Amino acid sequence: MNEELKDQDVLLVKDKSNSELYAASKDGKMNSVKPNENPEDFLKKQVPAQTNAEDYAIDPNLVRWDKLEKFGITREALEKTDNLNKMLDYRKTDLLPVTIKVDDETSVRTDARFSLRKQEDGSFVPAIHPIRHKPDLERPYFGVTELLTKGKTAVIKGFKSKAGKAFDATLRFDENYKVMFEFPEKTKNNRKK
Repeated sequence: MNEELKDQDVLLVKDKSNSELYAASKDGKMNSVKPNENPEDFLKKQVPAQTNAEDYAIDPNLVRWDKLEKFGITREALEKTDNLNKMLDYRKTDLLPVTIKVDDETSVRTDARFSLRKQEDGSFVPAIHPIRHKPDLERPYFGVTELLTKGKTAVIKGFKSKAGKAFDATLRFDENYKVMFEFPEKTKNNRKK
């Protein structure tokens, strides 16, 4: 059976009056299956078309997939988990299991997020973002000692969004020690009119 169709559920219905087969597609419509048509051929028509390179911010043909496979991650696995879309739109993947072979006898297994980094030749290679089990307190972070010692800062004014709009927020660590914005609660007094 075709690998693309392996995990699909399809409802086939036989009309008693004329022995014609019908199949429910993903959108719920009933489609006729000709008796001489192989059900597998019919199912191939129901599989969504492959996404074009222009649908992404990063052209998939410029990605060095061989570099990603060194971490035990394939393009197909990323597609199945919707992480391919994230990577090709300049975002990080969800946490993925990673296996790094040190030599023939030793390998390191961990979880990490991946993103793509553009190289000078125009190609893209994976950037690995391992999870941290504790914050690195020895490394200065914009001189904000509160964040490193208490896990959260006071409200910092004057951040700029991608759209150029100013906003105020505190910085805090999430459960993986990634720095996140936390927005102060708006009260009647500090809402813009």
